[in-house]
Amino acid sequence: MAAGKKTGGRKAGTPNKVSGAVRKAISEAIDGYYTSEQFMLDMAALKPVERVQAMEKLAQYAVPKLQSTTLDATVQKRKTIEDRLLAASQEAAGKQAEEEDIDDGFDDDEA
Repeated sequence: MAAGKKTGGRKAGTPNKVSGAVRKAISEAIDGYYTSEQFMLDMAALKPVERVQAMEKLAQYAVPKLQSTTLDATVQKRKTIEDRLLAASQEAAGKQAEEEDIDDGFDDDEA
């Protein structure tokens, strides 16, 4: 037999029989209690705050929790050729203005 090779046991994805049976028995017992008159009497005996807390805890098992989600609503707009030409023109005009500011006509050596 090759080392590290699994040859026996349950196949992947096969449910555990004991866990399934226990889960089913618990579920049936809980369902029976929820539909009984005793459940209503127990809930009525609680203070309003305790009743809300109990219902909140019970809801975790009946209703799936919602997860928070984020949405990135930024839209990437493709630039048209006109937009690109305008941006290039403005960039060139800005560089030309910078060069004119630097070359102010004075020679630093003659001072």
